[in-house]
Amino acid sequence: FVIWLLLGESLTFSLTAAISVLVISCPCALGLATPVAIMVATGRGAQLGVLFRNAEALENLHDVDTVVIDKTGTLTKGTPAVVRILPAMMDERRLLLLAGSLECRSEHPFAKAIMERLGDAEYTVPQDFETIPGQGVSAIIENRRYYGGNKRLMDSINAEVPNLVEFTEQGYTPLYFASEVGEFLGAIIAADVLKEDSVDAVERLQKLGLDVIMLTGDNEKTAKYIAEKAGIDKVI
Repeated sequence: FVIWLLLGESLTFSLTAAISVLVISCPCALGLATPVAIMVATGRGAQLGVLFRNAEALENLHDVDTVVIDKTGTLTKGTPAVVRILPAMMDERRLLLLAGSLECRSEHPFAKAIMERLGDAEYTVPQDFETIPGQGVSAIIENRRYYGGNKRLMDSINAEVPNLVEFTEQGYTPLYFASEVGEFLGAIIAADVLKEDSVDAVERLQKLGLDVIMLTGDNEKTAKYIAEKAGIDKVI
């Protein structure tokens, strides 16, 4: 580098010659540079909660023009919470205790939301607990059978339930409760709410020129409501 400069060559030419000599005399430096860069990038990504499947995925990231995002647990917190209690044949506390007794043995996320809302309150341990796939649960509490679940379950036991469209249109999920004779006892409204930083994250992706799409297995009304709140136009 110094010799070429002293001979009157330009800075660019001198630097190019020096680098060429360096690479030829020590090729390991060039061979190590790329893996080290990838290791540092994937390590930093992991610290930020971003996992890359392999080095090729990282290298190709700059060509990405579309980001497809899941809803539950990604845009939303993934842990539903009780937002409203709507008693019918009993007061709010009795309805919550009944719901807790029914749902205490269920593994459904909404059941866990009810138990969390119930807190340390003492509920009755149910007998003959039964999970009804895709509909809800049933159990005997104090010698009487009760049901808790969606509208399909209520229809199957001929229980007339109110139309809670004002909640379903906002992405909330109503859980209905009824007795064995079809008496509607009330409803508990649960929802999986957006994470605090979801709106900002989507906005930043869009500012980068990326097309953001939400892909979810949830029902259409809930999906569209959450997508609208998050600032996403395309929902599948």
